[in-house]
Amino acid sequence: MIRTDILIIGGGFSGVIMALEARRHGFEDIVILEKASDLGGTWRENAYPGVACDIPCHLYTLADHPKPNWRRRYAAGVDIWDYLREVARSEHLYPVARFERKFTGAAWDAETRLWRVETAEGKVFQSRVLVSAMGPLHQPRIPDLPGLDTFKGTCFHSAEWDPETQISSRDVAVIGTGASAAQLVPHVARDAARLTVYQRTAPWVLPLFNGAIPRWLRRLYGRWPWLMRLDRALTFWLQEMTHRVFRGDPTAVSLARRIARRHMRCGLRDPALQKRLTPDYQIGCKRILLSNDWYPALKRSNVEVVTGPIKSVEADKIIGTDGIARPVEVLILATGFDATGALAHLPFQGRDGLKLSDHWSERPSAYLGAAAAGFPNLFFVLGPNTALGHNSILLMAEAQAEHVVRVLATMRDRQIDVVEPKPERQKAHDDMVQGRLAKTVWQTGGCTSWYKDADGRNPIIWPGTVREFRRLTEQSGLQDYRTVPRLGPRPGADAA
Repeated sequence: MIRTDILIIGGGFSGVIMALEARRHGFEDIVILEKASDLGGTWRENAYPGVACDIPCHLYTLADHPKPNWRRRYAAGVDIWDYLREVARSEHLYPVARFERKFTGAAWDAETRLWRVETAEGKVFQSRVLVSAMGPLHQPRIPDLPGLDTFKGTCFHSAEWDPETQISSRDVAVIGTGASAAQLVPHVARDAARLTVYQRTAPWVLPLFNGAIPRWLRRLYGRWPWLMRLDRALTFWLQEMTHRVFRGDPTAVSLARRIARRHMRCGLRDPALQKRLTPDYQIGCKRILLSNDWYPALKRSNVEVVTGPIKSVEADKIIGTDGIARPVEVLILATGFDATGALAHLPFQGRDGLKLSDHWSERPSAYLGAAAAGFPNLFFVLGPNTALGHNSILLMAEAQAEHVVRVLATMRDRQIDVVEPKPERQKAHDDMVQGRLAKTVWQTGGCTSWYKDADGRNPIIWPGTVREFRRLTEQSGLQDYRTVPRLGPRPGADAA
């Protein structure tokens, strides 16, 4: 059994951010539990062709670890993964990581005031504080298609890309037209003999201004870091301004729609195809895509877009509701992630045997997306209602980590053993979030999306700006938590 002060589950950006913030405040007894053989999270797992970030690179970096030599405005996935590992190495986080340890469950022990954490490999950890940094985007969503299990060709999810798969000169099908599809389809279309893209709902697509960053400018960033900070600040405020689209501001919505429609007309000349690829819901209701290659790829002679549901999958073909059987040798599921399910099924057992899966059965909720009543000394980074549609998610993770570590530091200074959020504070926060969400495009835009659960509730998105969230986390502290003081040595503290 391994004993530690702070155990962080997940070695992606969230876990690294949490570890760095804890170290900054003097916490050294830290363990990062990672199911894979390296750090990286979603940027390690998603290796499909064209994978990239849709947030400008200088904003998709840690505030204290700027990178002056990004080569393009928007970074490729492999470059982001390299950056994260570079940060982890420079901060000496690899020695505290325990790799190939798949988390299977955790239970709070009221007697010892410790979390008992178990892994699939049979390892057991005990920790005073437990932090879930697994994020909502780690469980691939596999569509429930009749006959999918009878398919005899090569089939995989985009997040489980097989680099050994032969695409060239083969019949390929991609199911889905979301963010991953928009990035991988142009690459697949160039190599496949025939590509069929199955679209359930059309996405809104805006142009991607992804110019190269000149060498001279990269040198200036390295020599005068304040220039890079200025770029980051300007980019931040530009991204914050786009939140007006999601609030339903008529001027912003109208401008975004005009840009998207013009972008489509420039990329597609076929009026019939334009009609099939025009969304029937308000812009922003589903994730807005950024791509210059999506529409040109779909008009290629070897590409066909099939709209509407899939009727069934057979051994070597897919049959659409149009009744046509189209041959398939390679089937790529670009169907995203089960974000709401990933939150609702987290295997944590808190005070008095309360299971998080039961507590969150109707809708996941947490105070500041970071802590849940009934679960002592358990925190989340990028928990419920912290995802964004307009800005860098790393900013949210940093704000949460700063809040959590500030609470932990106050506990240490005041000799407090246990904290959990006050139920009334958690409820007030959740009521505020859901009340604001009800007025946004995510709830009123007329679409279904991965942001919402089966009942149409939204446990994923933060309805406000990043600035508003940061203000909330900065103003919150131990006064919003129930506390249990440390009365003498912690029970079991003398154990090996």
